[in-house]
Amino acid sequence: MDASRFLAQIWHLWHDLSMTLCVAPLLVLGLVGELPSPKELLDKATAALGGEAALSANIQTSWTVSKNTPTTNPPAKEELTVKVSPNMYELQVKQGKGNLTLFHTSDFDWMQLPAHTKIPPVRISQDRLYQWDPIAQPHLEFHAAWKRRPERRTMGLSMRGDEACYRIRLAGSSDPTFLNEGAEFIYVSVVTGLPVAHESAANTRSGARRITNFKDWESIGSVKLPKQLTLTSMNGKVRLAERTAASLLEIPLALEIPQNVKDAKNPNPVVGADEPSLATQTPSASKPTEPETVEPEPTPQPQPLAEPAKSP
Repeated sequence: MDASRFLAQIWHLWHDLSMTLCVAPLLVLGLVGELPSPKELLDKATAALGGEAALSANIQTSWTVSKNTPTTNPPAKEELTVKVSPNMYELQVKQGKGNLTLFHTSDFDWMQLPAHTKIPPVRISQDRLYQWDPIAQPHLEFHAAWKRRPERRTMGLSMRGDEACYRIRLAGSSDPTFLNEGAEFIYVSVVTGLPVAHESAANTRSGARRITNFKDWESIGSVKLPKQLTLTSMNGKVRLAERTAASLLEIPLALEIPQNVKDAKNPNPVVGADEPSLATQTPSASKPTEPETVEPEPTPQPQPLAEPAKSP
């Protein structure tokens, strides 16, 4: 192919937006002498595509990448699908029977990455996309549970109060509005990567659920640590979310603390016999004023009296 035909092909691709989105990263990699950082790559690609103004008006695309993992038995196929528009980012990962879907919409535009798509940082696993979120590189022990039950795990974006969280189902029913025996969820802050709440089955006979909320966040540097945990029992009608009992508990956090908060002091520490504790100091002098209440068990039904045995 001569130079004129080659330049004509480049000109055609440059004016085809859908093709440009695929070609631009390759052009960027060819122009730089060494592999750029994620930020440099994003800046160069944004500039090559016409800048923030052009992208905010035109960008809308999707792509799918599939790969096989021959190391597993049987070989697993992982498929990653991404959809991007000016106000939404959807990422879906399928691996074997499990799937993971993240939805980021313009409702969360107070965290922007990249700026023209209004997308908050995305964190999926220990080795994928963590470079966009250096503050909250994955460090939670529930990651082991995520790997342990691949056929039943799901993940989505939701709100707990004013905190944007990843809602991760570690096991349980396929119905997200009701918890069967063994169902277990955890809410993880999009900003800090630390757990905001833990949700699990509390009473399998009544269908109630138990939620552990991490309250009274204390800022320590660029991350937050919980000072107090609130345990709330809910009735079986999860949509109504009626409060039936509440108590203040002190529960150890099974976390692998990131490097920049290892010396942080926990104002409400707990020492557990078998579980690791986040605390390194003595318990706080302040104790909860309201007494702990325990969710009552269902009243047992009276058993009918056995008839006396008849003599032969």
